[in-house]
Amino acid sequence: MAGKNQHIYKRKAMVEFGRRNKEFEFNDLLVFMAEYKTKTGRPHKSVPTTYTQLNNLLRAHPQFRNVGDGKWMFLGDERI
Repeated sequence: MAGKNQHIYKRKAMVEFGRRNKEFEFNDLLVFMAEYKTKTGRPHKSVPTTYTQLNNLLRAHPQFRNVGDGKWMFLGDERI
């Protein structure tokens, strides 16, 4: 049972990408997550995701906001 820890590695990777790129294209994040590597350089098994699942994760995450067609913004701790 996953419980409240569902998609924990995906959410961590999203925040990591958002901290580096305050405004970004959806497809850039999708490629980043598909190519995400662990600290040892191996592909991470839990981070790659699909278009639909990533879209749902972004919409549900309180630190991300959709600012246009395919464009997203990372708000960090400053929630507007």
